[in-house]
Amino acid sequence: MRAYHVLNKQEKLLLEQTGASTLVVNALIDYIEERRKVGHFLTAVLSNDLNDAFARADDTNVEAIGTLIRWIYNYAPSLCWGSKEKVERWLAREDGGAAQARDGRES
Repeated sequence: MRAYHVLNKQEKLLLEQTGASTLVVNALIDYIEERRKVGHFLTAVLSNDLNDAFARADDTNVEAIGTLIRWIYNYAPSLCWGSKEKVERWLAREDGGAAQARDGRES
């Protein structure tokens, strides 16, 4: 499968250091690089639905939500997070797979 956005080693290492579970780390990498659907917790985080994210988080991930959100803000393409609609467009590949510069974030 074609990677739409490739994370480098440093970005992956920093993601592993967020304290999120291995399952969440691997799912987020697959979501960004392969546009694979993720579970309810990570979908809530990516959709900026923090109420639902906290409700769905297990003990490990509830502790990591803050650092996980910081990682997403700093390293994930802005087209793939921020609202439910953006997550749906990312998964549907409706942005045409276009690369998004990190310093050109959408508001």
